[in-house]
Amino acid sequence: MSSNAPHFLRMASDVCVLRKMEDDLQVLLIRRAKEPYKGCWAIPGGRLEADENLEQCALRELQEETGLLVEKVIQFATYSEPDRDPRVRTVSACYLTWVDGEVELKAATDATDAEWFSFKNLPDLAFDHDAVLKDCIKFQEQLG
Repeated sequence: MSSNAPHFLRMASDVCVLRKMEDDLQVLLIRRAKEPYKGCWAIPGGRLEADENLEQCALRELQEETGLLVEKVIQFATYSEPDRDPRVRTVSACYLTWVDGEVELKAATDATDAEWFSFKNLPDLAFDHDAVLKDCIKFQEQLG
């Protein structure tokens, strides 16, 4: 299928941060400060800047939105459905990282809050982030 309309594509990175507290698997989510989905919970992430690669983008966005500094992320999927972001066609590389125990969080930039949620009690999520989390868990199970 082709179109004569101008085509603009945005690249982005998202980071699923997991931790286990006792027997409870948890994920770190941010509350969005801006539209679209203002006030909704989402996976930390954002658009690629001109001077960085996708992994650098993931690490930067995670630190900007949550205050969390990690050294290593593993890419587990790429999402490219045309309607996944209502603003513009966005292709996102999604990453996984783990943290141990309690960590200090500080929401900033595009986030008004950052909190841990049990996979047993997830809120409604922005964009296609419910599918991203499902794929993240599948990937984590494959890693063992």
